[in-house]
Amino acid sequence: MSARALIIAAQEYRHMNAGFAASLPGTHDAALAFRRWLVDIKGLVPDNIFFCTDDDTLEGRTDGASASAVERTLGKLVDTGKDQTPELYVFFSGHGFRYVDSPVGSRMDVLLGADFVSPLDSGRECLKVKQIQERLRAWMGPGDHYYFIDACRNEITSTEISPTDLGLTRQRSMLGDAKLYTLYSTRPGAVAAVAATFPERLIGGLSGDGRAKAWWPGGLFVDFRSLARHMAGQVAPQEIDATHQEGDGLILGIDPIPEYDWNVEVEGARARDKFIVKLSNNRRQPISLPGVTD
Repeated sequence: MSARALIIAAQEYRHMNAGFAASLPGTHDAALAFRRWLVDIKGLVPDNIFFCTDDDTLEGRTDGASASAVERTLGKLVDTGKDQTPELYVFFSGHGFRYVDSPVGSRMDVLLGADFVSPLDSGRECLKVKQIQERLRAWMGPGDHYYFIDACRNEITSTEISPTDLGLTRQRSMLGDAKLYTLYSTRPGAVAAVAATFPERLIGGLSGDGRAKAWWPGGLFVDFRSLARHMAGQVAPQEIDATHQEGDGLILGIDPIPEYDWNVEVEGARARDKFIVKLSNNRRQPISLPGVTD
């Protein structure tokens, strides 16, 4: 049983002739930083990281970033990791939008492959986020699936584009479905901020910066909920969007636990006054620290 990851980074849309930027500087750097976190901090085996990018010189690249290349990679991910993947980490950086199928219809987030040309001609270069998530959670078997998506989510209607479905199928796992945790860099309907710090702050949070970590039975962990709260403060005024299913969502154990010096001051106290200090975590559960007594 091993953790696995899928990184998709589309920085250069070389055939783009629509209203999207043809280049997204910093995308490759963000993907490489995420890969380093996976290997150096999370401890993933490099062979378990599938890296789809438009630049064939990037370290660890396994395939291109076109929709067909990503689809091909999804098949390999399932074939090698079905029922053997307790944790899956998916990172996307590139163009995206929110598809509206009718004036009163449903919305779905769509990511653009690197071969995207224009909305009128490139429905096959679209990747539907929910479709990928639902199929992987059914195909891969039980586990925690984490998605970190840095892309625009402005709305485009069915009169402008027709995204196609994945042309991929696999057998459903007999052991059950995975749990989903999704963190978008921006809210529904909004564009991602130019020169945003989301990828950099995400890596910091995943590594345990600030309040991205919380106390759990057994130690200090970066969990999805604490990470989302941390990120909301880190990228403001841009608004993140986080969704999750029921589950602990424990991403990283912090070991060793950081040590800090601290003092308690009581204003207006007299020298002969005595006080009792009781410590609790953010769930109001009593905790004790070495060397501290009531």
